Amino acid sequence: MIRRMIASLLAVLTGAAGMVLSTPRAAAADQITSITAVVTVASTGSITVSADVVLPAGSTGFTQDLATARSAGRDARYRFTIADVAAASAGAPLEVRSATSSDTTRIEVPQASGSFTVSYTVTGAATATGTGE
Repeated sequence: MIRRMIASLLAVLTGAAGMVLSTPRAAAADQITSITAVVTVASTGSITVSADVVLPAGSTGFTQDLATARSAGRDARYRFTIADVAAASAGAPLEVRSATSSDTTRIEVPQASGSFTVSYTVTGAATATGTGE
């Protein structure tokens, strides 16, 4: 169970590495100045993520694509659910758009700029196995 929980947690955190910054079209590359994530695994197996993000000066908008499925061997496929998506800047809520496709949840914060926090809960990422792994 521990190995699978760690692998699933890494899959969720890999989504954090896939964060994309929406910058003006003239920008040469998307970038984030910094990101600090706090990940909490509850006794129920749900994972809560809270990420403090800092965007470069003059950038607005934030998009994050999170994987919501993971293959494990030939016959196993695990699906995660992303819920409770929120964003705030200096304690004030920001508009969040969330869309889920077959294997991805996209989080968009169109008015994000400067420093802000994105948070969400993942369920289905930590599961027990019959073999004790």
